[in-house]
Amino acid sequence: MSRDSARKAAQRAIPAERCEVCGTTEGKIERHHPDYSQPLNVKILCTTCHAAEERHTGQRKSKAMRECPVCGAHFLYRHSGQRTCARTACLKEIGRRNAEKRWHAHDRTKHCQVCGTTFLPKRQRERSCGKPECLFVLRSTAVRSRRRTDASDLQPWVTP
Repeated sequence: MSRDSARKAAQRAIPAERCEVCGTTEGKIERHHPDYSQPLNVKILCTTCHAAEERHTGQRKSKAMRECPVCGAHFLYRHSGQRTCARTACLKEIGRRNAEKRWHAHDRTKHCQVCGTTFLPKRQRERSCGKPECLFVLRSTAVRSRRRTDASDLQPWVTP
């Protein structure tokens, strides 16, 4: 008997309502044939238990387990880019770590453009240490650079 006819015979004869291993009724419930020559000898399993059973018997290729870098739990990955066990807390922690990497891609300490002191910026684009005199100088130079120059400020191009 072929695999397809064994599956069809089992579908007609045996109802699949509850997983024999974990007892779940949710999700897809499947029939596992240990031997296709005996079509009515089946185990009723959920998708997860069915995959585990086939990995255990060697009918399904087994992936290597990965270790979650956050919680240390071992998990089977679904795709090659999956690096964590996908628990909410682990995903949040990985997101926080990636944000830290972006923020700390270079040294966070900066030097004030006005007085030269080292400071820790509160925002990424800060250019001064925050002292009132440094802020005043930066604002006044920004306003000056935005003004249009008049003809008296222009130097004629001189070639030697």
